[in-house]
Amino acid sequence: MAVRWWSNTAVKVGSTISAARPDSAAAALHPSQGDYCGMLKQTLAAQNLILSALADSDPALLTSTRAFVAEIEGVASASVSAQWHVLGPAAVAVVKSGGNTKALPSGDLAAVSRAGTAITADAQQNCGVDLSGVIALLGGVK
Repeated sequence: MAVRWWSNTAVKVGSTISAARPDSAAAALHPSQGDYCGMLKQTLAAQNLILSALADSDPALLTSTRAFVAEIEGVASASVSAQWHVLGPAAVAVVKSGGNTKALPSGDLAAVSRAGTAITADAQQNCGVDLSGVIALLGGVK
């Protein structure tokens, strides 16, 4: 069963995610710096749990990742929204492949790298969160 490691105005940490519609809660979201920063901080706090699920090829992690990506895209500010629409699908692809960063289409690597760099800088400046370690998991993106 897939559950959220994050909260926002639409859902709470620990809530169950529909495998059939993991993106359903995103429709209720709008850009919110508070939700955005909170979700990033909760993701960092859950990093070891996420990596463990990835290593174990836990199928629920794919559902959770799809939900997280849809919801982070919903709450991200205009300054990084487009970047999340690049990085999000890359994260889903890596999780879907069981952590194989070679699952990323080679033509997308430069775009994913640029998106990761922009998101990392924005998170540091606007949320006080260092995402460099998390972003680097996507195949050396810095």
